[in-house]
Amino acid sequence: MSDSDEEEDEDEDKIPDILAVNKSKEDKGPERVKIKLKLQEEDGKVHTVKIYKDDPFHSLVQKLKEKWNESQITLRIDGEDIPPGETPEGLHMEDDEIVDVHIRRSSR
Repeated sequence: MSDSDEEEDEDEDKIPDILAVNKSKEDKGPERVKIKLKLQEEDGKVHTVKIYKDDPFHSLVQKLKEKWNESQITLRIDGEDIPPGETPEGLHMEDDEIVDVHIRRSSR
């Protein structure tokens, strides 16, 4: 086998590696997009949060419950409750939209 034959074999061996790298990038799927929302409490406090546009609001509510040590939190937009399974994308929300946060505190 000549030196040029060995070089050709080496080049052929590199092709599958290149395809494997490209394939792994394709497997990741589209990049997820975040949205910035302003959460406004009833007392006027505003909190800015970033969530993925395709994340359901129940995941945000769960994090708020844990962070604020509250058991009943409802999110509203334009006076309407946001269904827990709804997403910012599903509601066609844009950055800096205001979401009202209602906390129902139990009497202690």
